[in-house]
Amino acid sequence: PTMTLTASAVADGGNHNAAVTMIFTSSEATSNFVAGDITATNASVSNFTPITGGRAYTATITPSSSAPSVVVGSNKFTDGAGNNNTTSNTYNWTHDTTPPTGNSISINGGASYTNSTSVTLTLASTGASQMRFKNESSGTYTSYEAYATSKSWTLANSEGTNTVYVQFKDVVGNVASAVSDTIDFDTTSPTMTLTASAVADGGNHNAAVTMIFTSSEATSNFVAGDITATNASVSNFTPITGGRAYTATITPSSSAPSVVVGSNTFTDGAGNNNTTSNTYNWTHDD
Repeated sequence: PTMTLTASAVADGGNHNAAVTMIFTSSEATSNFVAGDITATNASVSNFTPITGGRAYTATITPSSSAPSVVVGSNKFTDGAGNNNTTSNTYNWTHDTTPPTGNSISINGGASYTNSTSVTLTLASTGASQMRFKNESSGTYTSYEAYATSKSWTLANSEGTNTVYVQFKDVVGNVASAVSDTIDFDTTSPTMTLTASAVADGGNHNAAVTMIFTSSEATSNFVAGDITATNASVSNFTPITGGRAYTATITPSSSAPSVVVGSNTFTDGAGNNNTTSNTYNWTHDD
């Protein structure tokens, strides 16, 4: 009699990440094939069970290393006439429990801010065949899809810090721990407030004024040219607090100076244009 080894979970020579249920099929009925007749290298045999009238049996093969191998040697059992069996096929596979490595995700190329919920994810993984995503730790993962290095994604529509998670899975089902990236979703226009300690808005003064320009958000592109000074000149423009506050000297050229920062002259980190500031007026009396 002959014995043929098969397994639906993994092909001979394939890859798998767990124990395997193997079927042992004899060409003839036998009453003396037992678990001890199975030679398992780098694996153990358990749950040996006859399933079809002395011709088929199942057993659980649990790998103990990356290279399990199973065979039934010759002269292990007999058929009804007492003939000894021949050697079966040898079933080998790779036992792989290592998830994908080198996993990363970047939102909009690592940008800190965005004013759109539509973003692009840049992805990297070694060994991944599939990936899935979710917004926020409390979110629900999407279905797995084919691995790619770029994906269009929609953030949760909430102002502030948004986090996107990705999990990578390899071809045999090993899942890596999730990795994530964050970005600030900001659609709020920055404001600018003008103040001056030397003269109140609407007051009187007899000299140049040091004016403070305070933005509600950090900005890197507010410049002296964004200041509209009527009946006055602007000089000594100086950033003083991490992109949020600036000073400038306002020197009146007539009795009615006025200073304002118009709308759409600078942006915040997300690219939102500013609104119009308060207009600061006073009487220059020298």
